[in-house]
Amino acid sequence: LTLTGTGLAAYREMVPLAKAFERDLLARLSAEERTAITSGLAALETSLVPSKG
Repeated sequence: LTLTGTGLAAYREMVPLAKAFERDLLARLSAEERTAITSGLAALETSLVPSKG
C-alpha cells in the first residue's frame, strides 16, 4: 500500500482523531466491558485469518 501525499496527510490527520475517539469510548466502559470488547475483537480477527494447514 502506498499513499499519495494527500492520502498521507489525511492519514496523519485522522489517526490522532481515531485514537482519541477510541480512548474516550473505552474510558466510558467498565473493565469487564473493555475485556469483553477485546475478546470479541480477538475472536473476529481469528475468524478472518486463514488457518495454516
